[in-house]
Amino acid sequence: MTTAPSVVYQPLAWLSLHANWTQALGANNGRSADGRPFKLEWRSNSKGDLKWRFFKGA
Repeated sequence: MTTAPSVVYQPLAWLSLHANWTQALGANNGRSADGRPFKLEWRSNSKGDLKWRFFKGA
């Protein structure tokens, strides 16, 4: 199961700000030393960046 919401904000015609956040539920393969299966694992990641145009029309 994975969720991945994202947001884009463009304050100027040539500049935009991007942000996203991802969360995933993953299964661990294998077993512990006493034979029990490992628990499920939640992972999350976030990212942000700026994008801008140097040339008209690009």
